[in-house]
This record gives sequence, C-alpha cells and structure tokens, in this order.
Amino acid sequence: MGEQIGLLSFVNKTFSETGEVKLNSPNWSDEPSVDFNLLSDKRDLDRLMDSIRRLAPLYSDPAMQSVTSNPFPAAYSDKVRQVGAITTKNKILTGIAANS
Repeated sequence: MGEQIGLLSFVNKTFSETGEVKLNSPNWSDEPSVDFNLLSDKRDLDRLMDSIRRLAPLYSDPAMQSVTSNPFPAAYSDKVRQVGAITTKNKILTGIAANS
C-alpha cells in the first residue's frame, strides 16, 4: 500500500442507456451476465477521451516522471479479485491499514 500512483477518469451522469444483469442459472453462486452498456452514447465516449487527453500531460510533468515509471492501464486481475474478496484476512489487513 502506498507504493503506486494512479490517475482516474470516469464519466459521471452518462447519456448512455442503462445496462442489464441476467441470471445464467438458478444457482446463486453462478456469475450473472452483466452488460453495462457503457459508452453506447457517443457523447460519453467523447467525454472520456477528453478526460484521458487532460490526464496525459499530468503524467508527462517532470515532477511526476521523477516518482513514476512504466505507466499501464489498470486491469481487473486475479490479484485485484484476491485483494477485493470479503475474507477475514482482508478485513484484518484493511483494519490495520485504516488505523495506521
């Protein structure tokens, strides 16, 4: 924790239509099908592209370059799933981090 810098961009109050969640089976533990319908309206895509264009110069600043290297887009990886899982271990670790 505290070893990475992130730049985040998102579109708030989208013009895109709402998505949907569908159950794939009666089994509660099976993952559903999720379609967020993100960026289905061109205005949302334009706004997101504009935000990325505004963030890029921040990374190019010499002050940022002096403390960062190898930029990459985030991914919902196995490690992220592991850290985000609701477990006793994660509850303890986040509790420790919150109090430090």
